Amino acid sequence: MKTGVDQWVFKTHHSLYHCVEIIWIDTDNSRFKVRVGRDEDLWYLSRVIAEGDYIEGQTERKVDMGSETKTDTVRKTFFLGVTIESVSYDPDLKSFRASGRIVNCPEEVSKGRYHTFDVKEGDTITVEKDQLDKVHIQRLNEATTPPSSVLLVLVDRESARFASLTPTGYDIFRVLDGEVEKKAYDQVNTEDFHHRVATHISDLCEDGFDDVVIASPGFWKENVAEHLDGPSVIQATVSRTDEQGFNELVKRPEVETALSSEKNRREAEVVEGLLAALREDKATYGWDKTVDHVLMGAVTELIVSEQFLSEKKKEGCYEDVEDIMERVEEMGGDVVIVSSEQAMKRVDGLSGIAGRLRWRS
Repeated sequence: MKTGVDQWVFKTHHSLYHCVEIIWIDTDNSRFKVRVGRDEDLWYLSRVIAEGDYIEGQTERKVDMGSETKTDTVRKTFFLGVTIESVSYDPDLKSFRASGRIVNCPEEVSKGRYHTFDVKEGDTITVEKDQLDKVHIQRLNEATTPPSSVLLVLVDRESARFASLTPTGYDIFRVLDGEVEKKAYDQVNTEDFHHRVATHISDLCEDGFDDVVIASPGFWKENVAEHLDGPSVIQATVSRTDEQGFNELVKRPEVETALSSEKNRREAEVVEGLLAALREDKATYGWDKTVDHVLMGAVTELIVSEQFLSEKKKEGCYEDVEDIMERVEEMGGDVVIVSSEQAMKRVDGLSGIAGRLRWRS
């Protein structure tokens, strides 16, 4: 029986996992310009763009055309600027809309009229905020840099392709051919091949992959998953398993689930590290104590809950927190803003802000 061979593919890279492209960020004027690469990016934008912001870009609008006796309504594309009065995001429809009064427009359009930006994949928009803070920038960066510890596997009866998810696409780094013979013991041969695929997945997870998305046109993914015990596995359905299949897979919601899982795990690890440091008297928490240690240059990692930041904004004290975060970075430390439910709950239990220290307190 032929067992097939592994083919190692050197940097076969494809930019098909379209992320938010940050064209520029102007922190001095609280402005940024981005291009939407995929529908899922709209979720990140919905957490950055809010009422009171200004948005501009190419957008469609109905205009009246015709004579004095007959009027026809047509849709035309204009470059408009709108002061946002309401925003809405529909996760099911993957729709993000920002509505408000027009303040920048060509002569064909009347200022002061209402317009809705229906932001979609491929659109480029510029947004100006009253204050573009670190939380907003972190959310934009999250949309541009999906983690690389998600393993993508396309499998069928006798072949498998392995790829890592990257910020701009995916890298195919291994191809496994089983060359299953079409005889009476087909099923045995197929099972042997899928067991080998599972073994490769397990080995790769030991080398650093945390989440696995296995996809196939039929039940082949279930066959592989049956042989796995340990790694977090998400199954998806695709119509093909050649290289174009990855283009289909990265647009699937299962990949978004894997990305969310990875984010939750990263933040959980940050919090676990903080709690371990607290047990060793190498961490502090609470606003006053944390600020004191920051000013002494003792904080190597500042952990802040997004809920804490939201409360400080309501109290009108956000700039104080922003100053402390900038001080930590100026002294070579890291700032981590946690937003996943479990991580926020644990940091909020420590008053919402804490820091790991360079030395014992």
